Amino acid sequence: LPGVQGLYKVIGGKENSIWADQRGHLGPGFARLEGYVFYATLYGKSPELISTPIKFKKPSSFQSDELDGVFREIAWKAVAEHPFSGVTDKNGNGIGDHQE
Repeated sequence: LPGVQGLYKVIGGKENSIWADQRGHLGPGFARLEGYVFYATLYGKSPELISTPIKFKKPSSFQSDELDGVFREIAWKAVAEHPFSGVTDKNGNGIGDHQE
């Protein structure tokens, strides 16, 4: 992942780590990924289809457009491919089949 330096901040001491602690709390900047997962699940659309820029309250120091795009892709794949999400995208257009 572009800009990510480590897995656990508390173990490796790297600020830009995926996990802030060993209890499963996401590190700084990763709340975007969590938000995109909620968006994909609730609206049945890929966050990759959001065309207007999103103004985040606390921009992350290592967040880039490239990493943001990766987060959007990961979120959609996680939701659309998980059998319990209730969202499928058989034609791969980024819109849940239940919306078409």
